Amino acid sequence: CGFGVRTSPMDRGTDQSMRINEDVRKSVIFIGVLRPDGSFIPYGTGFLVLWFEEGKGFPYLVTAKHVVEDAKHSGLPVVGRVNTRLGPAHVGTLVEEAWQYHTTNKKSDVAVALSRLSFETFDIKHVGLNDGCLSEKYVKDNDVGCGDEVFVTGLLTRHYGKTRNIPIVRMGNIAGMPDELVDLGSGPIKFLAG
Repeated sequence: CGFGVRTSPMDRGTDQSMRINEDVRKSVIFIGVLRPDGSFIPYGTGFLVLWFEEGKGFPYLVTAKHVVEDAKHSGLPVVGRVNTRLGPAHVGTLVEEAWQYHTTNKKSDVAVALSRLSFETFDIKHVGLNDGCLSEKYVKDNDVGCGDEVFVTGLLTRHYGKTRNIPIVRMGNIAGMPDELVDLGSGPIKFLAG
């Protein structure tokens, strides 16, 4: 989520620039802490996603586990900052008990919480997980590999917006594709899920 790959054969070898759908930026919220003076200090990015099962959509907020844990260790209230439809961004408390982590892989750096944000109040969109995430099948079916363009949306901590969140978009290319588990210091992980 918050990540895209341009892999369509029609796109390869063209001079077209890659522009992301604005809905992707609207799926971004900022996670941080609230100082006693009321100021928001950003720690990371959260993404609003939607999982469909049996015809029903389930909204979630997804972030990195280390973002939640680092914010909790600050001793300050952990909050999310989300843009409203009619004014400045709203800052609200994120309940510690709401976060779920991987049940068997303690080194997994993913945290998930059920989202209860209203479309009527907040200027948000959700990214669909069922067809919007990179999997081994997607990589194979779409010939994803080194050199393909990618984008990442998220937080620029030095300029996140005074009154509204301003998610940034960065472009790049896939530099390498792991054929085995990769040890990043916190333990071996495989980047693609099956």
